[in-house]
Order: sequence, then C-alpha cells, then structure tokens
Amino acid sequence: MKKGTKKNFPIIATPNKDLFVAHEFLKYAKLTNMSIHELRIIIRLIELCNKELTGILWREYVGEGKPKIEHGLFDVTVTLYAQDVFFGSNLKHKDVIDILDSLSNRSISHESPEEWWKVSFCSNPRYKKNTGVIRFAVGNELWDMFTAVAHGVHEFELNTCLSLPSVTSMTFYILISKQSCPISYRIETLKKLLGVEPDAYKDKKGNDRIDNFEKAILKPIKATLDNCSPYTFEWEKQRLNPKNPHSKVIGFLITPIYQPKFRDEWLAKKEALSKIDLRFLETEARNCLFNEFGIPKKDLNYPKNKEKILEATKTIPNFLQWLREDLLPRADEDKGVGWIFNAIENETKDCKEQKEL
Repeated sequence: MKKGTKKNFPIIATPNKDLFVAHEFLKYAKLTNMSIHELRIIIRLIELCNKELTGILWREYVGEGKPKIEHGLFDVTVTLYAQDVFFGSNLKHKDVIDILDSLSNRSISHESPEEWWKVSFCSNPRYKKNTGVIRFAVGNELWDMFTAVAHGVHEFELNTCLSLPSVTSMTFYILISKQSCPISYRIETLKKLLGVEPDAYKDKKGNDRIDNFEKAILKPIKATLDNCSPYTFEWEKQRLNPKNPHSKVIGFLITPIYQPKFRDEWLAKKEALSKIDLRFLETEARNCLFNEFGIPKKDLNYPKNKEKILEATKTIPNFLQWLREDLLPRADEDKGVGWIFNAIENETKDCKEQKEL
C-alpha cells in the first residue's frame, strides 16, 4: 500500500489478503441492526473459512447443477484474538461480552424443498479476559453458506473491509468489490442486503422516500469508499417507466469504480501473477524434473506428485531457477524421487509462511 493514500485508516496488525464469500450468504444473512464489531467477527470467520479452501478450482463449482464444496468440517471451535476484531476502540470487558452475547443470539436460516435449517453465528462463546482470547463454536451449515458459490461469489480485501466505519459501508464494499459491470438492485433488495429495515425511509403512505434513502445511505457510503477503498461507485435511479422522468423509482443502477491507488500493492502483484498461464510454467518444470533430475514419467504423473509440482509452480518464486540452482546440486545419486518431492513440498510450505509474515 502506498504511504499517505488512505485517510483515517486504522492499523490492522494481521496480514491483508483477498477473500471471497458466496452471494447466497449475503442474501440470507439478515445483517439488520448488527453492530460493526459483530460484522467484523463474521468477516474473521470468512477469513478462516477461506483458509480451509485454499486451492479450490472455482470453475468446477460455480454455476447451476455444480456440486457443493465438500470441506469436511463439522461443528468446530473457532479461536480469535480480541485485538483482531475490536481494534480502534477502547472497549471494556463488559462491552466485549455484550457483543459476543448479541452475536450468539443471531442466526442464519435456509429452506429448500428438501429441508430447513437454522444455525447461530456464534455458539457457546467464551472470553478469556486476561489473554484476550475468544472461543466459540460454528456450525457446519454456516461454513456451507459461506461457500455456496453456485450463484456467484464476492471478492474483497480483508483489511479494507475491516477498517470501514459502518456495517452498511462494509457490506456495500463487499457487494461492489472487483465488479466490472453495473449492477441493478431493486430498492427492497438493496435494503435487505445492507441490513436496512424494510419500512425505513418511507412516507406515511408507505411509499419510498428516495431522496431520504440517498441522503442517509448511499451518499455517506460513497463518501467513505471514495476516501479509502479500492472500489467506490456511482448510481442512477431506475424508474418503473424508463421513458418517463417522473415515473416511480423502483431501484438503482450501481456502477462500480476501481480506485487503483487504494489497492494493496502486494495483493495486486499477486493477482497479476496468478493470471499468468501456469500450464506453461508447470510443463517447463516437469521437463526439467524429467530431463535434468532423471525422474521417470510414471512418478511425475503420480497424482500427489502432480499436485506438488502445480502448487510449487504457483508458490515458489522463480521455481525453475530454484530447481536448477538450488535443488539439483543437492539431489545426488543417494537422493531418491521421494526426497526430491519432499524438498519441493517443504520449500513450497516455507514460501507460503513467508508470505503470511
């Protein structure tokens, strides 16, 4: 991140990263009246869920008729640190307890032709006052909802989202982040997604006061995102009769605007590198291992070894150079195929840990 570009941006000690969350979660989450600290806890849950799904190929899951991601989790105990959620505030122990108590009383539910279920965002919470450690249980259904990607996902920067000053700005940022095309929202849909009460900003007859909604919701969110977010937006009113400028407003056309000066530079470089065709680099690495290391093709084609080569290609900087200049001199005749692939796996692990620092 370039110094001096973000104003009033709180310091977040944990590494920044790009995350995703399923649109289905935002659709059913019911963020109405949720505090900013409660939503920050949920964002941290999304971060933990993303860690479980590293390496997932989205094209195999996104779209109608595609399978659900099987992440193998059951009810799990989540551990968070208070300073990673309650930064920028001087909350007392009682405040933290009240926030956890409130979140434990919130839930998300879903119904299909086959079943209905309801799960709490935070079950059996525990707060260790002298250590700042927070622990609670999370149901498997919530992780499933985070990853219900068949109808699309929203990608966003962790630290940008955490730093925003309100639930509505955090949610709106997630909705528009990395979106390149205008998005049409009916008023009632936008209210639901942003956690705004359905009857808010209406007159006595039940008609939407569009000017009040724009003044109270859209304008403050835009002012916040303009000042610190990689994505901000413009909007246009959508009318029942588009040809009549006095026709009833039924929604808004939201046009995302990319602000590269606020994009995390390291994440931007990582994203650009990920778009390079890895098949070429992987093929070159396999050729090197075959021709220069003498590894038989049957070993190169072994599924676990293929996975290690692909992961190393994506993770180890200048992987081919590392193979030839570092690993090859150490791979003498006494070192077998297993040793070589263990060395590749260990280097991949070390590189991942360095990126997290």
